[in-house]
Amino acid sequence: MSIRTIIATLCLAIAPLTLSAQDDFTYRSDEVKVSPEVGLVSKYMWRGIDKGGISLQPSVEVNWRGAFFKAFGSKGFSSDDEEELDLSIGYRFPFGLNIGLTDYWLTGIEENNQYFMYSDSTTAHRIEANIGYTHEYFSLQWHTMVLGNDLNKEGDRAFSTYVELSVPFHVAHIDWTAFVGITPWASGGRYSLYFESDSFTFYKFNYLYADNFACTRLSLQGTKSFYLGRIEIPVFAELGFNPYLKTAWMLGGVSFKF
Repeated sequence: MSIRTIIATLCLAIAPLTLSAQDDFTYRSDEVKVSPEVGLVSKYMWRGIDKGGISLQPSVEVNWRGAFFKAFGSKGFSSDDEEELDLSIGYRFPFGLNIGLTDYWLTGIEENNQYFMYSDSTTAHRIEANIGYTHEYFSLQWHTMVLGNDLNKEGDRAFSTYVELSVPFHVAHIDWTAFVGITPWASGGRYSLYFESDSFTFYKFNYLYADNFACTRLSLQGTKSFYLGRIEIPVFAELGFNPYLKTAWMLGGVSFKF
């Protein structure tokens, strides 16, 4: 049994959630807490991967005694941008550990954009397990794809994995967070048409993260929150780099937390 199979088996009931050191979640509260949010970003970057331009990103999270359910969506303003719907469940322990499971669904992968299509070779779903730990001074998260459309070139499960360290700090009345994200081995991906002529057709394999161990995200994000009554309005800007793809970005965004 390979190390990737062992890790995936250990993670298979857990999913992605990066906690904030400023979370006001009360673990022992008997009340159900519902947190709706609507965000607008100038560019949609995910783990160092460009996923489109200006995007509207609504979400809602329900918490009860450490258990949570979260729905996140993203829709770009360009017709070429993928539409995304992510559903997460998990648990936050009072000592900082978090576990969970997320179902990612994106348009543009399955030919007819069918949601209820789960064959590994054609589905637009990816199921990811996560385990992580959040301290006052850092958050370390491990994410591994365990089901769905996550196959390597040979058609075998790739167990695509992303590991991210984030470090929050406060300078000049701004909340800053530094991010470092890596993938420890070759990720899965999918083939796309690269070149076509009368005599032959060439397809290119597009890796989800990278073709081997690689750093895919180095970024610094600054956030300042404003308040309109009971509505929190965080405004942020981020400078980032993907050393593997040799790309860079500068983006901004605003959210409305109710």
